[in-house]
Amino acid sequence: KEAVNTIVTAFNDFSGEFGAIAATFFDGQWVDAEVRSGKRGGAFCAALSPAHHPYVLCSYNGTERDVATLAHELGHGVHYMLARKQRLLHYDAPLVLAETASVFAELLLTQYRLKRIGDADARKVLCCQALEEMYGTVFRQTALTRFEIAAHEKRKMGQLSSDDLSELWLGEQEKMFGESVELLPAYRWGWIYIPHFIHSRFYCYSYPFGELLTLALSQRYLDQGEAFVPAYIQLLENG
Repeated sequence: KEAVNTIVTAFNDFSGEFGAIAATFFDGQWVDAEVRSGKRGGAFCAALSPAHHPYVLCSYNGTERDVATLAHELGHGVHYMLARKQRLLHYDAPLVLAETASVFAELLLTQYRLKRIGDADARKVLCCQALEEMYGTVFRQTALTRFEIAAHEKRKMGQLSSDDLSELWLGEQEKMFGESVELLPAYRWGWIYIPHFIHSRFYCYSYPFGELLTLALSQRYLDQGEAFVPAYIQLLENG
């Protein structure tokens, strides 16, 4: 309940319409957050058409990361709900806008919490967490995208073994980290657990794009205040 109230209130601070839509997901039981045996991992928001409301899947364990993940997926949910006035072909967001509403929702949650935390050390922790998420999104997802491009380029010359893919993976990870960390031998298999490479090819590109676009939008919101809100809602309504 604390997580639900925090997210809905944070959305409300931005827009009453945002908060009301987020609350609808909980009131309508459109969020599958139960932790149970056999449930698939990860988190996502699923929407099939503007004729029906979307659903959110996650596994909620009560951590701060879980709260942020829930806000992220509800950002997608708000986007889908606002876009329901569009026809099917214009309903789903294109790749370059796919992660905008979700990342913006996370930023709304962070800004809300920063305003209400008085302890200086706790504020530093929250800021560091936000910065680490930004780093992970912009730099790591770019490294993932570059690995995927490298793999497809090399595949043109013949079939690739798992060792070939592991070498390409390590090469891109080493470019990202440089000499700052020592990569463990087992990390060569890190490409295996990322489903996007199989099910949503070249999707990882949308995460850094969405992060950078959202940071620009967030700065505009800080500069313009309430005047920014209608324009942002119209952006999401356009699908």
